[in-house]
Amino acid sequence: MSTFRCSVCGREVRFIDVAYVHRDVVVCRDCMPKYYVRYLCRAISKRISEGEQPACRYCRYYDECTRYIRGLRDKTSDK
Repeated sequence: MSTFRCSVCGREVRFIDVAYVHRDVVVCRDCMPKYYVRYLCRAISKRISEGEQPACRYCRYYDECTRYIRGLRDKTSDK
């Protein structure tokens, strides 16, 4: 049985646990929320600059996105 290495955490994962594959990037189910928010979501830049977007409320990764944005704001307010 073949396994894949997650590009985010580096763990060996079975095919059934792979959530995303694009070219040489493989992302496991556990890392997918963070990966999606940081690299795939197209609405996050608007959400950071303009605030809440209506479609974001229905996103599967809404909570992860909210934590990521809070972290960014905390980092910028510390400076």
